[in-house]
Amino acid sequence: MDRRRTQSLGGIQKTERGNGRRHETAHTENQESGKTSLQQPREMSKTQRKLARKLSGAHFRSLNEQMYGQSGAKSFADMQLEPELFGLYHEGYAEQVRSWPCNPLDRIVQMMSRMDKRLVVADFGCGTAELARQVPQAKVHSFDLVAHNERITACDMAHVPLDSASVDVAVFCLSLMGTNYAEFIREANRVLRNGAKLFVAEVASRFKDTTRQKTADSGARRSTDEIQEELVPDFVAGMRRAGFELQVSSKVQGFFLLFLFKKVGGCGQKNLAMPTLKLCTYKKR
Repeated sequence: MDRRRTQSLGGIQKTERGNGRRHETAHTENQESGKTSLQQPREMSKTQRKLARKLSGAHFRSLNEQMYGQSGAKSFADMQLEPELFGLYHEGYAEQVRSWPCNPLDRIVQMMSRMDKRLVVADFGCGTAELARQVPQAKVHSFDLVAHNERITACDMAHVPLDSASVDVAVFCLSLMGTNYAEFIREANRVLRNGAKLFVAEVASRFKDTTRQKTADSGARRSTDEIQEELVPDFVAGMRRAGFELQVSSKVQGFFLLFLFKKVGGCGQKNLAMPTLKLCTYKKR
């Protein structure tokens, strides 16, 4: 029986017949010059581009929820099995950043610029290592779940490959993501020298206590900002137990909370008690 199978890949047509194989390239003839040109793939329409962005955003939100809802060790294991997920996550993250009124990382960079230029920095959950790019005068150790580029070391944030008391500044910029984030704080204490600095930037809504909000709703009404920040004292108290003293706290553009801590002692508690922060969820765009 004469069997024939045809597949179309872009502008190239491939035909198989029996044991013989024939390749035909679709082309257009320029009758005046006699030249042949390959057909170019069509660009996506506006509707197709919108659909692609929605699918990318859906992947991002799903990965984001997954990483906030499990331990850092589990997220690290998942990313080692499927490192392409890291690229999908940061594509969606970059899309979100473009809609923000500001990026808290820029504020951290600005504050670091007033410090000693010979700093040794540990960037926990560095993303694409943007901090290292913006402060080339410092020695920045960039850590995340996947080595997205040559600046990054892939690891679990609770176990970074640095010596104890070897770092001047540690940074958690929107990266307290695991259910065991207290272990990340303990690790930061381990690698920091006494008197060293720790930056923490988080979305303000993560500090909203839904239990207390219900109580507030049943009685006197309070401002949204006040409700959102109710967990801040608990967080600062937990950081104090971890060996850190609060030096500066501020709200950035009404959207982010930025803390600057100083290491004043070791973290003697093996099971450090920290408040459970809300998952950081992003709106569909």
